[in-house]
Amino acid sequence: DYKTSHGKTYGEVQTIAKHVIDAFDIEKEKNIGALFSGAKGLGKSLTIRLIVEHYMKTKPVIIVDRYTNLLPGVLSDLKDCVIIMDEFEKMFRKSDEEGMTPQESLLSVLDGTKSISHNLYLLSVNDVFRLDDNLLSRPGRIRYHFQYENISDDVIREFCNDNLIKERWSDIDDVVDAVKSCKVESLDIVQSIVNEMNIFKDNSVADIIKIMNVCDNQIHVDLTVTYSVDGHQAVLN
Repeated sequence: DYKTSHGKTYGEVQTIAKHVIDAFDIEKEKNIGALFSGAKGLGKSLTIRLIVEHYMKTKPVIIVDRYTNLLPGVLSDLKDCVIIMDEFEKMFRKSDEEGMTPQESLLSVLDGTKSISHNLYLLSVNDVFRLDDNLLSRPGRIRYHFQYENISDDVIREFCNDNLIKERWSDIDDVVDAVKSCKVESLDIVQSIVNEMNIFKDNSVADIIKIMNVCDNQIHVDLTVTYSVDGHQAVLN
């Protein structure tokens, strides 16, 4: 019962989804892994949803929601499946304990050395620093790493044009500035601000930001540090 419903998509999620789909359709023998990393609300799950939406009527879709010692063997026996591991780093530990960690146990599964398989592995991660080093910079295991950092000004403006009442379009620049002041710049935050603006038409964007749980009220400071390396001056902005 995997939900694939969604409205209009913004940003590059459609482009990313199509690239992964095309690669998996062309590759007939090897596994393909795609890692989607970044904070919540930036489009990782939506991208995976678009890929699943494409395949759910033609291929088995496996959702892995917990780790057991039997899992690596089970996955090795699968072929031509789409396998989802959402919030991968939370399910699969990376620890310094003795013995093989859950992440290490999947290394040979992902690269397909245990069996001849053709599976598409879709991994979402919020904290990339909790990943085993052997999963990063190893395209033989995980071919793609799509990093979701922040949304662009154009995406914010497009969403506002589509969803903000016209009488408040003059406030769109303020919405862009408000979102850019947040620690995480996500479409979820834009949607929340726009919804509030549509309901409380007389409230300014500044007033809305003050009361909404969207920003950390941080002060951003630009620093220029000057230091020397082997007697040569260098500047770090």
